[in-house]
Amino acid sequence: MTSSILRLGAGIAATAAILFSAPALAGAAPSATPASPTTSTSPSPSASTAATAGVRSVTVTPAKPAVTAPVTITVSWCLPSTSTPGSKLALTVPAQLVPLTRGFTLHDDAGDVVASATVTGNTVTLTAGSYVADHDGVCGSVSFPAAINSAHVTVNRPNTLVFGSGARSVTTSFTPTEVVGAKTDEAITYGIWTNPYDQGRTSPTDALTWYLESPVAPAPYGSGTVRFLDTAGRGQHLDCTKVHVELGRLDRFHHFVFTETYRGTTQTTCSATTASVRIPSLRSGTVARLVIGSSIEAGAATPFTNSGQVSLDGGSAPTVRSTDLVHYLPTGHASAVPVAPTAPTSATSAAAAAAAHGSRSENAKAASDDSHNGGLALLIGLGVAAAIMVGVALRSRRGGATA
Repeated sequence: MTSSILRLGAGIAATAAILFSAPALAGAAPSATPASPTTSTSPSPSASTAATAGVRSVTVTPAKPAVTAPVTITVSWCLPSTSTPGSKLALTVPAQLVPLTRGFTLHDDAGDVVASATVTGNTVTLTAGSYVADHDGVCGSVSFPAAINSAHVTVNRPNTLVFGSGARSVTTSFTPTEVVGAKTDEAITYGIWTNPYDQGRTSPTDALTWYLESPVAPAPYGSGTVRFLDTAGRGQHLDCTKVHVELGRLDRFHHFVFTETYRGTTQTTCSATTASVRIPSLRSGTVARLVIGSSIEAGAATPFTNSGQVSLDGGSAPTVRSTDLVHYLPTGHASAVPVAPTAPTSATSAAAAAAAHGSRSENAKAASDDSHNGGLALLIGLGVAAAIMVGVALRSRRGGATA
């Protein structure tokens, strides 16, 4: 009997040992290598963008402009990948052209400001804004008007234009054409922006200057009394304090050149919409030109127009109306790739890994504690069951002896 009890106790102990260890093994976390923290990196500029950072191309349109007409300069550019807010990119316009703007702002498709452009003399400077702090591969184009400097071009022949940008230069060409010589037997009217850089945007007073030219005297109409009648179009009013007459002659290219202001007696009648000026005589071979300023009214929009008539000795000369005045607007556009969130630093990665490891250790410890407690409870239960079984066996034995 004693050996049976010992064998039962050994079996219970062995079973308890197995049951005690099993929950611990079942609850243990599988062994594995800790996962690395997820990181993201900013897209780097393409090789082509990096290679062409700066001014990439320049075009001048139209390719064959009249030497007296404005042209449009269009520049394609990319900012270096190292650009920061305040970084600058400069373009030097050749002497053959004169920029007709003092500056403008460049936007992306969403309307966000990318950079600003300023013009000083013949240098156009782009200054990067805060946009470049969270965008990469910033590229775009700008277009702005320019006048032709006739003193530096050869008409009716291709002219090479060299635009400079740092150590680089970009070359293009255009062919300015000669304006057909003036017709001496007809009058002409035309206008200009008094300040071509502002074009009435911030200073509408006397923003327009209108001209009305007479035929050359003597003309078929005689060389006596000359009368100008000028009429302003909508959205403007004439400035009667800015009315005078200039005298000129034809040059060897058959163009009018005005060299003096008429100082003789005039009869002038002027209002906001019309001006009439009469001079008593015009010297032979001379042309007279009425000059009058005009202010833009609030809310008025281009085009602005003007018409006029000139009479000599009572006979009216045919008048050619000029092209309407419109704004020459500079424009700018850019596009870029948004920069992705910055990748965690090594210190941040280590801290994240340590936190993850600590969390796993806590989970493993909790699982171990639960397993230990469960095994202990099971062992106690088995011990009680074993004691009951021993008691039953002893009672059975006693009962058998009595019987």
